[in-house]
Order: sequence, then structure tokens, then C-alpha cells
Amino acid sequence: MAAVGHTPGHMGYMLESDGQSLMLIGDLASHYVWSLAHPDWEARFNMDKPQVASSRRKVLGMLAAMVSIMYQAVIR
Repeated sequence: MAAVGHTPGHMGYMLESDGQSLMLIGDLASHYVWSLAHPDWEARFNMDKPQVASSRRKVLGMLAAMVSIMYQAVIR
């Protein structure tokens, strides 16, 4: 799914198995506490700050409604 804002074309991936789901969000949440508690807060390394806030609200809202597990990892 599109999760743009951190970088152009940034994606999140939903994995499902045996009725359970896991969302891989990469850099959509820059910090494991404040990006989730305050999705509108900006980080200097996000390329499109308004768009990343919109993507966070959309993805986090979807995950909350689905009671899914989320995994945030930064791969360098």
C-alpha cells in the first residue's frame, strides 16, 4: 500500500496468515513513540512532511480498526 511522504514511492506491506496480519511500515513512523502518539509531528528527514502525516493517520487508523500487529524497521 502507498505510504508516501518519507520518500517518494514509500510503501507499506501487509502480510496475512492464518487469520493474523502484520503490517511492515518501514520509515512511515520515524520514532516508535512520538510518531504513533503524534502522527502530525514532523521529522526533518521526511521529504514531504504534510504527506507523511496524512499517510501515518491513514495507515495507523486502518491498523487500529483491524487490530493488527505493526513492525517498523529502518533498513540502511
